[in-house]
Amino acid sequence: MGQVTDRADRNGFRNWQDEEKPRERLLKYGPESLTDVELLAILLGTGVQGVNVMELSRIILARFGNSIGNVARATVEELTKIKGLGPAKAITIITALELGVRRMQLQDTVLVVNDDTAVSKIMAPRMIDLTEEHFFALYLDAGNHVLAIKNIAVGDFQSVLVDVKSVLRHAIQISSHRIILCHNHPSKSLAFSIEDLRITKRLVEAAATMDIKVLDHVIIAGKDFASMASHPDSAHLFSKSRT
Repeated sequence: MGQVTDRADRNGFRNWQDEEKPRERLLKYGPESLTDVELLAILLGTGVQGVNVMELSRIILARFGNSIGNVARATVEELTKIKGLGPAKAITIITALELGVRRMQLQDTVLVVNDDTAVSKIMAPRMIDLTEEHFFALYLDAGNHVLAIKNIAVGDFQSVLVDVKSVLRHAIQISSHRIILCHNHPSKSLAFSIEDLRITKRLVEAAATMDIKVLDHVIIAGKDFASMASHPDSAHLFSKSRT
């Protein structure tokens, strides 16, 4: 690991013109005016011997494909493989990016879910950076208030295996009257696969025997989404769900 030098040298900010300093630009123009590199540099605060903080930030982003989303998914172990980036800075990065995700979730959370747009607002922030398929269930009361959100299963890039019993067991435990199914497509495809339709049909029918209504199955594909209950080719699957 590189050793830290004097702060004036290691952070590289002191000798810059004010218009070039990330902190001053943030104060004057707001955080949205800064690049990912500049924001990461402010977060890190200092560089390491022979590498100023801006260059360190560029190295970190380059290591993860110049994607802040990829950095957000990185582990402490992966980050500390970068020369000069110790556990403390790695934890700072992970913590800050996790707070950003949670802020998004809090800001967009909808307490009452009445349509697929509301589902997307809740689930898209959780799924936008995932590289494997994740299958979630949103458990609602009779008034469509969210009681719980549970990650049922994690698969690979193209598929995820879902246990019907697991979905329904949790609904019974918390006395949920209604369920909305949701999973992501890392491929960004909005098309429903044959297996997507098959597991939806099984869950609708199994839930109906317990007087639980499956309202929808929403696919999240990046910033886009698709609703099975709203699609003419799949809306019929929910006709067996009891009211």
